[in-house]
Amino acid sequence: MTSHALTYFLHIPKTAGTSTTEYFYDSLPAGTICPHRLWDGLITAGEDELRQWRVYIGHFGGLLPLWLRAWPDIVTVLRCPVARTISHIKHVRRGPEHPLHKLAQGLSVKDYCFHPILSRSVENFQARYLASLSWSLDITRTAEPGARNYGDVSVAFEDALHSLQRGPYLHRYAERALESMKAVGIAENHHRTLELFAAALGLPGPKSEYRANIGATADSLGLEITQDDYAAIEAVTEIDRALYECAVRLFQRACAEHGIPDAA
Repeated sequence: MTSHALTYFLHIPKTAGTSTTEYFYDSLPAGTICPHRLWDGLITAGEDELRQWRVYIGHFGGLLPLWLRAWPDIVTVLRCPVARTISHIKHVRRGPEHPLHKLAQGLSVKDYCFHPILSRSVENFQARYLASLSWSLDITRTAEPGARNYGDVSVAFEDALHSLQRGPYLHRYAERALESMKAVGIAENHHRTLELFAAALGLPGPKSEYRANIGATADSLGLEITQDDYAAIEAVTEIDRALYECAVRLFQRACAEHGIPDAA
């Protein structure tokens, strides 16, 4: 990674982001890393701070390049959709400070998945996070000087709005976002993911095993998961499942290209 390059770890919630963030802090000067993880903090940053930071880590989805007015090297991690959904529901239910906490109390997993508001935090959630990057892809590429007529950028934005719909648009735009990235990791193969990020971004390899907090079971999460609950999760994460399988293929191919061996 050169001193002028921008790097963005597009952190989808509940996908082993804490340990991945720890790796970045161990590998880079802390002063070059934006301290904000949410839009709530980033929008308060001044121009001088934005010029200082070279690495962004957080839940900014695909809109960060538009905010920075520059295209960073992007990496992300995907997780098994069923495991991510259970972990996310547990996170909402256990934290009184979470904005959705009160709505989630007393609901089964199935009720959560089909709730008119809560479902937004689980329904093909990974796909939606990634598909939003297609907005930035369409707008920035259309906006390149000499490559457009006046109004083309606005039309590209309107077309990109389809990316967050259900069905083929969402799948297509999310997969396109994955393919545009510098590297795609898998939460269930965490150490190799960090090795891949190091190789793709020109960073030092991970010095030790970073513990990915992805081993929680339904019992340890204090949730009683029924077959109806599992069916509900699968119903609202169908595109996430296909996207996860695509991510695994991209991950394995990239590891082979960089000579990263399978775990023993």
